[in-house]
Amino acid sequence: MPTRWPARGAICLACRTALPIGAPCPHGHGPSRSLATTDGHEALVAATWGPPSLRTRALQASRAGVTGGGGTALADCGSCGAGSAEGLVVFAIAAIVLFGVWFGIRALIDWRRRRRHQLRPRPALALPAPRDRGRLGTVVARSAVAADPFTGRRAVAYGIEMRWRSDPMLRDAAALGFDIALDSGERVRIPPGACVLDPRGASRIEADAPAVLAYLEALDPHGAAGGEYAAVPAHRVAVVTLAAGDRVEVLGELTPIPDPEAPSTAYRDAPPTVLVPAGVPQLRVADPPAR
Repeated sequence: MPTRWPARGAICLACRTALPIGAPCPHGHGPSRSLATTDGHEALVAATWGPPSLRTRALQASRAGVTGGGGTALADCGSCGAGSAEGLVVFAIAAIVLFGVWFGIRALIDWRRRRRHQLRPRPALALPAPRDRGRLGTVVARSAVAADPFTGRRAVAYGIEMRWRSDPMLRDAAALGFDIALDSGERVRIPPGACVLDPRGASRIEADAPAVLAYLEALDPHGAAGGEYAAVPAHRVAVVTLAAGDRVEVLGELTPIPDPEAPSTAYRDAPPTVLVPAGVPQLRVADPPAR
């Protein structure tokens, strides 16, 4: 049983699920894209912000200053109140007021221009919500536990969802391998590897937390979190973990198989069985874990 989380170095460009290099998307979107190369990094940036030409135009437009006249409106007024101290004071006050108005108008035009050309990051593809209730059970840790990469909690599985405002930008979930004792008396075996863990009821941390930045740097060493157009822009991260004793729902189809870890029995006896998910395990926290 592994005692550490599998390294992430690839991503599905459709649903933005982080994965080990070479692993397929658990949501069925096809092959993932490695982020070990600059080509992979650029593919993720393009999926998030659009092609380089669009980003260049938007950046140039947002940085362009608004030029205009008005700078010489007060430059040549030698006869305005000339010859009297009171006239000079009036002229100075008028100059200050007019300059303030001119500066305010220019700042407003600049702001509106930047807003008009500002790009919004494209969110990850939405995932369909489970249509049916799952089968309830309790997590049973078999041996392996590890600190999740974001909160440091000792867990057998974790799931995250990074969001820009309300839009999902990146997902990730992994399991170390554990059992779920169903309320029906049956047992589900969750293998190590990819899983889908619903973020409902998750705790939230800021996207600039050191743990999040370290995770993004390991995922995309070419700069997932930095630059003018970050490959994974995010404001907050929802984090959910599973540990022994947590109540969960197991979603999706389950298939019985002989338990490979059960002691041998007489040949006339039916071997004990466990249930295994058909495909990638899909889990949802049933009750908020008491910690």
